[in-house]
Parts: sequence; structure tokens; C-alpha cells
Amino acid sequence: MPAVKISQHDALMIESIRAQGTSDQALLELVRSANLTDLQASGNSDFDYRELLPFANADWASFEAAILEGYEIKYNTINGIRYLLRVKFGKEVERLTRDEGDYLADVELRTEDLNKLREIVSKYWSITEGKPHEVEGLHHVRIELLQK
Repeated sequence: MPAVKISQHDALMIESIRAQGTSDQALLELVRSANLTDLQASGNSDFDYRELLPFANADWASFEAAILEGYEIKYNTINGIRYLLRVKFGKEVERLTRDEGDYLADVELRTEDLNKLREIVSKYWSITEGKPHEVEGLHHVRIELLQK
């Protein structure tokens, strides 16, 4: 079954709640119960977590699948990817600029994190490995918008 496609905003809210130590089951229960006080307290102050409710209420099965089985973001922005790298993988990455557009370079990820990032990020982005890393299981990665 293909991954559920969700908005970047929903994905970042989900990952910021997970980053606070909330399990997938607890996250599902918080959203199902629509306890807004507990839902807001489960994440950080970057979001109004009530904004997860329309997605969950419109299609609970897809929301649950996104949480339990994974998702793909419909479309990412460069800053959305930077935020995702920070909250999901603990990586602070500088945004770089060139004539063709902005990109992220020399992002250091473990193999499993790189594979997860490739599953999550929209198809409009290229994630390529650069120079080999001196540590087994780590990768230097470049992330940039695909050019036409």
C-alpha cells in the first residue's frame, strides 16, 4: 500500500509531538479524544495542534495509517525540510543559496534516517549522497529541489 500523502504542516505537527516523546498510540488517542489542552501540551509552542483535527476527522483511517505506517509529504519547502531534519533527526542544517535555488548540503544522516527521509520527502526533491563518510553507517547528503 502506498504511503498516505499528507501536508507538510500536518507532518511537522506530528513530528514535533513525537519529538516530545509521545508514542504513536498516545498521539492517536490525543487526537481521537480531541482533548485540546492535552493535545497542545503534547507538542512544542511552534504549532496550534488543533489544526490536526480536520485531517483526522475527515479521514480517520488515513490519519491512523500516516501515524502507524508512515506518510509522504505532498510538497515540501526548504524550510519545512530543515524543520523536519531538526525535530525528527536532531540535525541543524544551514540553508545555502545558488542561482538555481536554495539547497541543504553536507547533511549527516545515519542509514536508517536517510531511508526514512527519502520515504517522507515529496518527489519534487532530490536527496543525493555526496562524499563517502569516514564512519560506517553515516552518509553526507545534499537536498535540493529537482530542476526541470
